[in-house]
Amino acid sequence: MGDEEKDKTPKMSSRDQADVDKYKKHLEDDGKGYENGPIENRTCSDIFMCILFLVFIVGMFGAASYGFKNGDPRKLIIGWDSDANGCGYGGENGDSPTAEFPYLYWAKAPSPEIIAEITDIVKNDPKNVKAAMKKAINLLNDGVCVKECPSAEKTEAVNCYETEGMKKLPKYYTNAKGKKILSTNYFENCVYYMDTMAMTKLIPDSPELEGVSLNSESTRIPFRYDTKLQGVKGTAGFCLPSPKGVYISPEVKEQMKKAFMSTVAGDTVANYVKDIFITWPIILSSFATAFVIAVLYLVCL
Repeated sequence: MGDEEKDKTPKMSSRDQADVDKYKKHLEDDGKGYENGPIENRTCSDIFMCILFLVFIVGMFGAASYGFKNGDPRKLIIGWDSDANGCGYGGENGDSPTAEFPYLYWAKAPSPEIIAEITDIVKNDPKNVKAAMKKAINLLNDGVCVKECPSAEKTEAVNCYETEGMKKLPKYYTNAKGKKILSTNYFENCVYYMDTMAMTKLIPDSPELEGVSLNSESTRIPFRYDTKLQGVKGTAGFCLPSPKGVYISPEVKEQMKKAFMSTVAGDTVANYVKDIFITWPIILSSFATAFVIAVLYLVCL
């Protein structure tokens, strides 16, 4: 039985056998050096790779230092309004008009037609996701910088830095006869107002529609929704709709989320930078703790 098991043992290759013989000879020659544990007389076995590793470390810190000195990492995490103003960003000279408006908010309501188109594409032509994404991205092109994210508890005017697009939608316009006419949709105090029929199509259950005639030509309904801050309070962030803030169909919500992550919130690298920017105290303290423990382990144990 023992002979049969011995025969089944795989034979070593000539190379493996040579390594075993080399190891045995090493133990015979220097075996006494291992009697009390690892030897203290150590030497670098790969000097070239050690030098190359150090060069890369120095280069990494050099590139990071140059980036922080000549660049501005905050540009990667802030929101930008429709006029390309950075929300909460002071600019090169600290004189940006949106420096005191750190949050990006979407005040303009999407048209019911675009919402219907996105829903139709997702439901009836799911393979054509790019078309839905393109339309969803267009919904995010009307951002405005605000001082505070609007909420359901606050009814006062939204404090924002008015964009050029908002200025092009005044409350009144003058027709060819010189008569002052109420606009179909307009901005007032950074709140978007729309006609009753459009609001009915967009949000049929809106409490703003209670007791309002749908055919009224002199009534405009404010589009304002409850939001939650996503970002760093007082520094940078986005005013995103709360779950109960405004109704959005699941199809449109999913496409809006994808569009937001791929455009407004930046790409994967930008998101990593944003996370590091927010959690750098924790990362730094963890690094220091790990370094101290490693040194104590090497010295004391």
